[in-house]
Amino acid sequence: MQDIKPLIFDSSRRSAMHSVDAIIKNPSLLKAFIDLAFSDVYQFSMRAANVIEKYDAKVPCVIESNLDAILQHIIETKNEGVKRCFLKLFTHYSFEENEKIQGLLVNYCFQWLSSTDESIAIRYYCMHILYSISNYLPELKPELVATIEIILEQGDKSLKTQGGKFLRKLNKEMH
Repeated sequence: MQDIKPLIFDSSRRSAMHSVDAIIKNPSLLKAFIDLAFSDVYQFSMRAANVIEKYDAKVPCVIESNLDAILQHIIETKNEGVKRCFLKLFTHYSFEENEKIQGLLVNYCFQWLSSTDESIAIRYYCMHILYSISNYLPELKPELVATIEIILEQGDKSLKTQGGKFLRKLNKEMH
């Protein structure tokens, strides 16, 4: 594995975007970033996951062939930062055609969204992913509405704000 740690010596956006540019210039670096993100080496794995998410935002769909492995890693990792970055990456995609990923995302995102043990960012990205999936699986909308309503009763102020936005959209779409 190429030593990419010097590219992500800190957690700054500037460092991450410099790494994204390095991957664009040398696509073989992507595998090294994925391997490091999966390594669970604190800080470096989170920084690598952040770079991967930003790379995917800048160069859409290049990561698509790795989504199964990334989702499996999200499910297994204890690193909140890696989980957060990879869930944000999943907001870039529609899983209408990939029922396997779609099913896993629905199950785990509802679980994480409902868990007060998860960070606000993770719960927000889960809400975002579930909302996106509900646009082509409308039968999820009532369950998502019910889950968001529970969150609004117990949640953090920022989660309440974002939840309220999704709830208004869902209620408008359902009626």
